[in-house]
Amino acid sequence: MSHLESPSVDRVHGALAVGSFLLVGVFNLVLLLLWGADFLWGFVVLVPVAFMCALAWVAFGAGTD
Repeated sequence: MSHLESPSVDRVHGALAVGSFLLVGVFNLVLLLLWGADFLWGFVVLVPVAFMCALAWVAFGAGTD
């Protein structure tokens, strides 16, 4: 196993990809709440974003063996 194929490198790439998607989702949530949307819309936006982040984290963790 070379240095580029180590699991820690995959986790770093996964954290960057999932983290950026999570930041976009949280930013959308903040914008919705600042524009005066009902607080319930925050849950409507946050649940799919959290689910997709968890799914992407699992996918990056599994790798491409």
